[in-house]
Amino acid sequence: ARQFGLGDAAAVPPLQPIPDAAYYHPKLADTVTTRAEEALAVSGKPGQPVVGIAIHQSYVSAVDSAYVDALIADVERLGGRALVFYTPVMVEDAFLKMAAPGGRRLIDVLVSSQIMYDAGGRKEEFQRLGVPVIQAIPYRRGDTADWRADPQGMRLIDLPFYLVQAEIAGSMDPMIASAINRQSGKVEAIAPQ
Repeated sequence: ARQFGLGDAAAVPPLQPIPDAAYYHPKLADTVTTRAEEALAVSGKPGQPVVGIAIHQSYVSAVDSAYVDALIADVERLGGRALVFYTPVMVEDAFLKMAAPGGRRLIDVLVSSQIMYDAGGRKEEFQRLGVPVIQAIPYRRGDTADWRADPQGMRLIDLPFYLVQAEIAGSMDPMIASAINRQSGKVEAIAPQ
């Protein structure tokens, strides 16, 4: 605040550290929690199917959650509950710990928008989790209109981590689900996807 002449730095709230792994929902008081039950309590009703959504921590820390919020809204509008979580990408069994804390599986299907670096490890983890996994891939060359006009849909450089690794891990139907809004630079959902 002082650096840019925005006023008294004392008026700026202190930084709030966020956990390395947490659940996210826009209705949560602090938007993240480390307790799955708390996250599920704000999404849908008990007994509805639970869609796990694995995201990157940057959607939360960069306050760029419109894409994730759109996924949550769609899940809830269609009669489900969303259990959204982020984890470090290279931690063994990270998805399993979030989707089945204490060994109790909470989700019926998993949508992952995390990049995959260890497809073999994730494959074993997905098999132990025992639910269908869908990989949501970002379009990195522009916005939704650019994606629609792109004859390839994905650059070759993106194939190893976004498509091939996901398929090796056993994800079904990897698909482009988001793009980068040209004006805001934020991630946006591609609605039909």
